[in-house]
Amino acid sequence: MIQQTIQFQRPIEFQQSDLKSHKILKLAFKLQKINSNDAGILANQLQDCQNLQCLDLDLMANDIGAQGAQDLGKALGSLQMLNTLIINLQSLQQPQSNNSTIFCLVQKICKYFQE
Repeated sequence: MIQQTIQFQRPIEFQQSDLKSHKILKLAFKLQKINSNDAGILANQLQDCQNLQCLDLDLMANDIGAQGAQDLGKALGSLQMLNTLIINLQSLQQPQSNNSTIFCLVQKICKYFQE
């Protein structure tokens, strides 16, 4: 049986969905003005997706910050069924944004995902 990818383009749509039912999910949240607080809320919602096996998370051109990255990392690390993860952090809006800032955010996410 082939499972279909469920896609959301706005965080509110994802928030109002049946979080526990998702198995293959694409969150296309680029250019949504997601800040650190919003990333924390998204992280809490992702933790409820305990059946999630595949996640494509597009956060391009948002401002999730270090705390938001840490919150997302913890949430992703709690998803025991997750076996495929794609994250787009391209052009994160950070003060004095550079490659080292993005690298630090990826490290925070990966730290919790590997635990």
